[in-house]
Amino acid sequence: MKVTPHQLEPARLQYFEIQKALYETAKPQLIEQYLGEFIAFEDGRVLDHDLSEQKLVQRVYQHYDYRLREVRCIQIFTL
Repeated sequence: MKVTPHQLEPARLQYFEIQKALYETAKPQLIEQYLGEFIAFEDGRVLDHDLSEQKLVQRVYQHYDYRLREVRCIQIFTL
């Protein structure tokens, strides 16, 4: 089930929009450095990366679980 912008809380929607803009700005450099990998990205920086999405997600949840319970959410991208 896809979540529409109308279903998101305003603070979370604003957070996602900011993260998307930061990602788009950093994308050329990220492609040079992490092409073919999955990255966990937040606030303009790579928190972690891996060739395996599953391993990356497991590490991110273990290390950043407290953030996932709040408004914030770490973005996982593939390059």
